[in-house]
Amino acid sequence: MRCKLIRVMKNIAVLTGDIIGSRKVNNIEDLISALKYVFADIKKNTSIIFDTEIYRGDSFQIVILNPKDALLFAVLVRVGLKAKTTVNSNSTSIPIDKLWDARIAIGVGKAIVKSKIIESNGEAFQLSGLEFDKLKKERSKLNILTVWESQNLTFNIIIKLLDIIIDKWTKLTSEVVYEYLLKNKTQSKMAKQLGISQPAIHKRLSIANIDVIENSINYIGSEIALENS
Repeated sequence: MRCKLIRVMKNIAVLTGDIIGSRKVNNIEDLISALKYVFADIKKNTSIIFDTEIYRGDSFQIVILNPKDALLFAVLVRVGLKAKTTVNSNSTSIPIDKLWDARIAIGVGKAIVKSKIIESNGEAFQLSGLEFDKLKKERSKLNILTVWESQNLTFNIIIKLLDIIIDKWTKLTSEVVYEYLLKNKTQSKMAKQLGISQPAIHKRLSIANIDVIENSINYIGSEIALENS
């Protein structure tokens, strides 16, 4: 039986991802719940139009209507998981290598999206799949491949730097960055919500190199929007 065709689109973004080290996670149900929570949080607090599908328990694909939003979405997923990591321990400090995280490959191109995302096809899905296989071989966690070959090298240099920065974030830093990028709250509001001082919020954003993160996301988003116009 053939799947019902939902829509035909040009130059969408497809994110293919999986949870890193999921087999070693004791509370996998909590982790998947956190992933679903992040998806819902993005839908609630942004104007990004997207569909998601989780399969094989620890893998997922995301279709984003406007590809300029793809990198922000991918960063929010990774940071959201880090921020919401829980462990069965009395310790309040979680080692960075124990934080929940995802490996995400972004593909941008034409696509035909069906009722089940994993049964859809087109350039965006192919590019995302190719880049995802490359990520696993390189042991990287974030990358992009688009139909605009002249842009790919620049995009990937920037994103590899972002990947290195994000890898170094602690749970506490991730909590602040997540609230900042997703909800654009003031430092005073974040301080009140997280129960820490405003100077501590400022310090964590500085440690996170938030200016570099924002500028990189905005630059790539703007370049994709220009190419896609």
